[in-house]
Amino acid sequence: RAIFVGHSLGAQIAQWIALTHPDRVSRLCLLGGGLLSPERALSDRIVIALLATPGVGEWIYNGLRKDPKAAYDSLRAYYHNLDALPEQDRAFLLKRVQQRVWSDGQRDAFLKTLRCLSRWLPKRQEGLLRKLNGIR
Repeated sequence: RAIFVGHSLGAQIAQWIALTHPDRVSRLCLLGGGLLSPERALSDRIVIALLATPGVGEWIYNGLRKDPKAAYDSLRAYYHNLDALPEQDRAFLLKRVQQRVWSDGQRDAFLKTLRCLSRWLPKRQEGLLRKLNGIR
């Protein structure tokens, strides 16, 4: 059994492993990703569905290259209050998100992973906290 630590999309991958193979997980640490917030669940699911659509996902992702603010704002779904972060952290995230949107490798890896998880994620949201708490 292993300890899984996941950040952002990696948190969703760690959840998938824990829920599909609980016998292989002894501990789980999720950072900055995972559950869709109830108040954003529908809009988040629509965005996930669009990004998971071949061709559409690439078009949306590549569009972020033209608009640094939109690329930065795409992080809002993953942070409780992005604006409350210290200026140094916000500057780092702005720089990092720009590096990522200009990387074809990052785009391809993100979209492939999201496409795999998008089939699994919506079905698993209900009762996820209870299920994760039940893993021993």
